[in-house]
Amino acid sequence: MNEQGWVLRCVLDVEETVFRDVLVRPEISLMDLHKILLAAFEMDGSEIATIYCADDDWNPLAEFPMIDFEGSGQGTMESTLVADVLESEGEKLLWIADLVYMRSCFVEWVRSTDAPRQSMSQVLLSVGETPAASEELFVPDPHSEQTDQAAGTDGDQELM
Repeated sequence: MNEQGWVLRCVLDVEETVFRDVLVRPEISLMDLHKILLAAFEMDGSEIATIYCADDDWNPLAEFPMIDFEGSGQGTMESTLVADVLESEGEKLLWIADLVYMRSCFVEWVRSTDAPRQSMSQVLLSVGETPAASEELFVPDPHSEQTDQAAGTDGDQELM
């Protein structure tokens, strides 16, 4: 028996081209989507994450955190369904998979499809390999001229 599924294109925000097309049911929670994307990108998920609705220019709008630290009563990833935040094809989400390393991913609903229930929550297309979180970070070289200019120093100052 077939049911409605949504294909989401998920593009990791890294230098190389890395993306996954995943097939999901619209009635899963954002937390379930988070877990699906962690598996699709082979991330461990040990850090706090959040999901934002995004406008057409990928600017963050409403936030759906993993945990409601502020007690605002707004929806969390666990209490909000994908269908609650995506209303039509082309709508976008920003998934911050790891708030420590700021690993982010652009998620767009690209199409609807009918598919067997057992084929839901699967990767349909995988392009590129997910870099390790440490490879994604810019770590300034303390002896670099660019680092000195950004810090407003000439590089010859002692710290103590």
